[in-house]
Amino acid sequence: MTLSMLLLVGRWMIAAMFLQSGYSKLSDFGAAEKMMTHFRFPMPRVALIGAIVIELGGGTLLLFGLADRPVSLALIGFIVLASIMIPGKLILNPEKRAEGFRVIFTNIALIGALLRIVSAGA
Repeated sequence: MTLSMLLLVGRWMIAAMFLQSGYSKLSDFGAAEKMMTHFRFPMPRVALIGAIVIELGGGTLLLFGLADRPVSLALIGFIVLASIMIPGKLILNPEKRAEGFRVIFTNIALIGALLRIVSAGA
């Protein structure tokens, strides 16, 4: 498999993560809004709609290789904010600390993959 094919498949895998996450929020909007309210997102409904747009829109653009660098930067910003709002709060709870750190380190790995797209394109 050539380097360009590996990069393409990698980009599709990243896109799939965002598409699945956005779709799951959209398909169970009420539960997603309840979760965002639980984690004290400001204006949870507006934040949820924004998350869905970013995940589905960014995932779709990555899937087709459109504006991959700016899209990847936007997704990195989204991940940082989401990490502060959810796992950042989980690590403050001793019972949820391990889960919070797992999510944070998963997000760090995803940011690393997106930085690869930012640095070299897709």
